[in-house]
Amino acid sequence: MEQSKNVRLMTFVLSALLAFCMMGCARVDETRDDLAAVPPPEIEPATTPELPRSFPTPKGFVNDFANILNSTAERDLETKLSAASSDGIVEP
Repeated sequence: MEQSKNVRLMTFVLSALLAFCMMGCARVDETRDDLAAVPPPEIEPATTPELPRSFPTPKGFVNDFANILNSTAERDLETKLSAASSDGIVEP
C-alpha cells in the first residue's frame, strides 16, 4: 500500500514537472501594438586606409627586410642560392 502511494506521488510529480516544462518551452506568439517597430541601424563598413608600400631595392637572392636572419645566416644562404643558380637549380 505504501509503495503504491509512493509510485502515484512520483507519477504525479513527474507529470506536473513535464507539464511545467512544456508550458515554459512553448513559444507564445504575442504582438505588442504599443511598441513601434524600430528598424536596425544601417552600419557602413569601416574603410582601411591603404598604406604606402615601399621596400628596399632587392640585392641578390636574400632580402631580409624584417631583419630576421643574422648576417652569418644571410651570407650562408646567399652563397648556397648563388651556387644553386650557377648550377641551374634556382633562377635569379
